[in-house]
Amino acid sequence: MSLDAEPSEPAVDDEEEEEVDGEFNDITREYSLAGLLNLGNTCYLNSGVQVLANCDMFALALAAQPGEEVTRALRHNDVSRHRRELLEWWRRTLNSLLFPRSPGALDLRGFVGAVMQCNQTFVGFGQQDSQEFIQTLLMVLDDELRDPFHIPAVLRGITTQPKAPHATRELAYLRFIDNLYRANLQQDYDASCREARLKKKLMVTTGATYPRHYRSLVTDFFQGTYLDLMTCTVCGEVGRRISTWVSLQLELPTPKQRLELKRRAAALEEPADAAEETVSSATGNKFLDGTLSFMSSALAKTLSFLSIEPGVDGPLSLRECLASHCMEETGISRFCNRCEKNQDTTKEMRFLALPEYLVVSLKRWDHRNGYWTSKIQSHVTFPLDWSAADFDENEVLDLKEFCYESSDLAAPETTTYSLTGLVVHKGSMFLGGHYISYVRKGNSWIVCNDSILARVSRSVVRDEQAYLLVYRRQTAAKPDPDIVWYQKRAMSFLFNLEEIGCQKLGSRIQTATGEPPFFVSRQWLIKFAYGTEPGLIPNNHVYHFLEEDEGTATRSAWEYFCPVTRDDWDFYISTYGGGPAVSLDDFSEAVRAETRQAEGSGRAGAGQASARNPACR
Repeated sequence: MSLDAEPSEPAVDDEEEEEVDGEFNDITREYSLAGLLNLGNTCYLNSGVQVLANCDMFALALAAQPGEEVTRALRHNDVSRHRRELLEWWRRTLNSLLFPRSPGALDLRGFVGAVMQCNQTFVGFGQQDSQEFIQTLLMVLDDELRDPFHIPAVLRGITTQPKAPHATRELAYLRFIDNLYRANLQQDYDASCREARLKKKLMVTTGATYPRHYRSLVTDFFQGTYLDLMTCTVCGEVGRRISTWVSLQLELPTPKQRLELKRRAAALEEPADAAEETVSSATGNKFLDGTLSFMSSALAKTLSFLSIEPGVDGPLSLRECLASHCMEETGISRFCNRCEKNQDTTKEMRFLALPEYLVVSLKRWDHRNGYWTSKIQSHVTFPLDWSAADFDENEVLDLKEFCYESSDLAAPETTTYSLTGLVVHKGSMFLGGHYISYVRKGNSWIVCNDSILARVSRSVVRDEQAYLLVYRRQTAAKPDPDIVWYQKRAMSFLFNLEEIGCQKLGSRIQTATGEPPFFVSRQWLIKFAYGTEPGLIPNNHVYHFLEEDEGTATRSAWEYFCPVTRDDWDFYISTYGGGPAVSLDDFSEAVRAETRQAEGSGRAGAGQASARNPACR
């Protein structure tokens, strides 16, 4: 899918085309954008790198992580050396793309080698999938950067209620999924009790436990949450399960499915009296109704035999793909806890939480034929971008209609998105093809064709056959000046600890200012500085050090927390809520507990080494 045999060029205005050659051109200088060398069928990687690097909030947030400490000295047994190398190569690649130091295209040979070491699928220079590369990279980064996120501990640590609407909604969301997990655990236990009674067992055994959650920059910026609603058609019991995604995989609906979507939409808009009139007219003449039903069935079978499906006029839209993805499914067999046996069930999916960056993958490869894989060439229309000054509803990707909403949980605060990049596959499966990408820089669109960069018009982007789309959450509301000011201060705290005169001296903390600092979750501060909806402050990390029942910390206290001034902390906690507050005394105690734990682990490790070494006996 990336065999680079004479790739077709996108339509570009002659006066706007500017290629990268021996000196910095206007595109590289104005947008801090660089071309990438094709090392042999690596266009799949080049296009994926360009769209991910254009997720500026994520790229800057990754740079705000502690440098050497991010390699997880405390977790060296849990992550492979190859993944750490890929993370460091990704950092270098982002730095080279965001701040080009030399003209010409970049050589990502080291990064390509790190990708091949992490995933053997990409070994060699054969045909590869750009979508699969993006998923692999995000998965590796998530595994390398993630921390435990224990929901009951977060809820227990809340000391201040939030004022920001999105933070209030996040608090309700955490309580909702906590109650849901506990209810599902109770259902699993009840089912185990019934099974034990049937088999006359004296002991009830169940493998169900409270799910373990993790959080990282990848989950903060790319992960969304589903709620699967499964309803028994006999007793009406509703089962609810939660699942997550980083890349939203959408199948292209067939003409028959599009017709079904149109029929359901019309049924929802049809008045009740019109529906009754339709039913009465259909039952007026039994002989005529039977004849029409037979003819309709025979016509459907004939069209199916001839591979002709009735459909909907007009091009396929991204909204139809989303509607088909979330459409209610029927005829699913599932065990019903109330009926205590398998029953016919309907299944419906709804979005519980939406990410900062929405990655949408369109499944263009048809594997239904057992002999070969073909490419679906259908054009899918998609909304581009919009600004607060020129709001156009047709250009907005709004997911509100697909979100879950009930009396105990409102829909997400922001459900609108603006396109920031897309990947396009040119060509076919058999004859080879080529990947290119488009990224939005301000009000301009740039096509990235390996080492070639060129400005293009919005109409060129609109007419492309998208394979992968990356949207960024955006609202028409103007940013609050106070929040923008505090965000700039947060950036200085993340990159410069001397901003408040706080430094580490062994296990002691020394401050140059008269007022002692407060400490806030570094991951939350990164999300506040570069995101749009940071949510609650989960300072419950301090429990890892101060309480034995919360388990062992996977990072040092200086990795978990970032010092801020008292004024900044008061603004954070009063606006976004959460907690608990971590003062200088609390942090000092956490550092001492960490030191004691490290010394104990060192003595235990030395004892084990002596026991294993025959010379020490």
